[in-house]
Amino acid sequence: MFQASIFMELGDGQKALFWTDRWLQGQSITDLAPCLCAAISPRIKKQRTVAQALHEDDWTMDISGALTVQVIMDYLLVCSQSSEMIDHLLVICPFSRELWFRLFRKVGWEAVVPTVHEYTLADWWIAARKRIQKEVRGSFDSLVVLTCWILWKERNNRTFDRCIKTLDEVLAWVVEEIMFCFQAGYRRLEWCLSSLGRSKGRATGPV
Repeated sequence: MFQASIFMELGDGQKALFWTDRWLQGQSITDLAPCLCAAISPRIKKQRTVAQALHEDDWTMDISGALTVQVIMDYLLVCSQSSEMIDHLLVICPFSRELWFRLFRKVGWEAVVPTVHEYTLADWWIAARKRIQKEVRGSFDSLVVLTCWILWKERNNRTFDRCIKTLDEVLAWVVEEIMFCFQAGYRRLEWCLSSLGRSKGRATGPV
């Protein structure tokens, strides 16, 4: 109760702790994103200042725990500070739904594509993964995380750099990232890579 009544005056951010102090409109990141904070080591929580964390988004490098569905949701919430915007961007927007459809059709998962009746990323994701064979759910989760990340980057490119990719270009980007992640040693995407008909060498050719 005492902790909940404490507010931090941010100043230059050199003294306020990014993860635990109540510097964000009277709330802490721990309040806003508890699952994400559970993926941060106690040592980092006690050391990382707001100034350090916001420098080139260095706070993202603090995440070391398992990337569960809720951790990813919390991560996106901290990025955007609007859960409604996240859901619209990732599952409601027609551009995103078409990307999911084209991508999932290539790997045989078109039955779980987000529809106009989906309202939140978390609800769709949790329901969809239950319909995926247990042995490839890890691959499904990894593909969802990767695709969400690409959609978020495309949103930022459009917003801040006025750089717009077509749907085909974003789809090719996702496939390319799958290849790069696999080549970097992330084996959970191997099933997706095989389903896309790609060799485990260099990604070439149309998607």
